[in-house]
Amino acid sequence: MKKIFTLSILFLYISASAQLLQDNFSSYTTGNDLNNQGGWSNNSSNPGGGGNCAGAICENQKISSTALTFTGYGSSLKSILAGPGRDAIGKGWSTNVTSGSLYASFLINFSDVLCTSTCSSEFVFFRLVNRSSNFSFAVRVLAKKTTASSFQLGVEKGGGGNKVFTSNSYNFNNTYLVVLKYTINTGSGSDDVMQLFVNPDMAAAEPVSSEINTNLGTDATNIDIAAVQFHFNSSGLLPVGNYGLLSVATQWSQLPFTSASVNNLDRDLSNVKVFATSSTQAVFQMNSARIDNSTIEVMDIMGRVVLREQVKLNAGVNRFVLQTGTLSKGVYSVRAVSSKGVSATVRFAQ
Repeated sequence: MKKIFTLSILFLYISASAQLLQDNFSSYTTGNDLNNQGGWSNNSSNPGGGGNCAGAICENQKISSTALTFTGYGSSLKSILAGPGRDAIGKGWSTNVTSGSLYASFLINFSDVLCTSTCSSEFVFFRLVNRSSNFSFAVRVLAKKTTASSFQLGVEKGGGGNKVFTSNSYNFNNTYLVVLKYTINTGSGSDDVMQLFVNPDMAAAEPVSSEINTNLGTDATNIDIAAVQFHFNSSGLLPVGNYGLLSVATQWSQLPFTSASVNNLDRDLSNVKVFATSSTQAVFQMNSARIDNSTIEVMDIMGRVVLREQVKLNAGVNRFVLQTGTLSKGVYSVRAVSSKGVSATVRFAQ
């Protein structure tokens, strides 16, 4: 079969009905407050806002130059600096979610979690906020230290104190993809379901099982979810590290950042090409300015990752053979995801 190759940038297709909020923080000014950048606010009169540094010890959330990436989900050169005493800050969207399911996903990389199993509810670090009040919460995400080198994640419905934690522990200084799913039911008033997924494969369909799946606790009085909030804490118990690449949607498939945007293009990767060698193989070639670890991703026309390989880059020209024989006929895109971002994308026909 004749193969046709063209160089193009792959743009994210967003379904307006499913995608509510997506922010990789890459366009914001490093070192400045997140407040008043990109619609984020700490003012409690704005959706998600928490109250203008209300507390004895408080510092505004800052934008950090720490890069975060998760294969198949997204990559960015900037993130939010996490730490104790940070002001609650939030961002809303225009359509209230009053039924069905809502997904919120983000990356975390914590160097420490200052709350142990003996501390109170002040280890909440993320929550879905109802439009009825910036202090009315559908569900909160929690963290607590379990050993000197690890922590657990948890959920809590509303503010009722009924906390459920993962059975697994997660290591400090590693990047994790966290996906929170909240399903609104209309039965007893305590039947809304909270699910938490850690490091799911975003190229696949929504997993059947999750690390947490519970309806424990009483549902919030008003379910009209319209904002997210990174929580304020003045007691010095919040995680230390970074949050990044926040996405909120009503469909699992709309969560990933599949765009190779100007903000996260890796400019150390250049001269991206693909060469057909046979009907079952293709050679992906690029120049790298440095030695690095990278992931090569092949995506179908809907942006779903259908082939993924972990590779090591050498400084200079790199060539990798991709086994494409299992792919159906159609148009595909291939790119490299490095520690600093993503390359330009080459589109080809199989």
